[in-house]
Amino acid sequence: MVFQHKKIASDPVKSAKHYVKSTIRSCFFLAFYVLACFYIPCLSRRVLGRESNINYILNGLVAGTAVLIEAPGRQMELALYCLPRALETSWKLMMKRGLVRNIKNGDIALFSASMGVLMTLYQNEPSVINKHYLTVLTRVFGRN
Repeated sequence: MVFQHKKIASDPVKSAKHYVKSTIRSCFFLAFYVLACFYIPCLSRRVLGRESNINYILNGLVAGTAVLIEAPGRQMELALYCLPRALETSWKLMMKRGLVRNIKNGDIALFSASMGVLMTLYQNEPSVINKHYLTVLTRVFGRN
């Protein structure tokens, strides 16, 4: 709503319908995702009669399909939101199994690399950045 105040002022009814539809769609996504995250492990334990890795693989597959409820434009944003958490979880599992060692201040190095990539895109190919994020970056850093 912050970035589309002109659209809201020019056609408030159409904008309200769009926002209500988007909100309901996002609510269904979140409800299905949370339901799958909590129900599938319990169900698979009950069916298999034991705890196994299959429980969590099945849980990830079923909960992951919840993203199909969201609008295609939001699916990539959700994927990009989940990617760092998935990488962090994978790294911690590998550390737990002794496959890798902890890197001191690795989160800061990763953030710095991410910002470097984002700023490189902002400088050289701003068209690949979502227009809402590009607006924020332009307000913070100015035009090229």
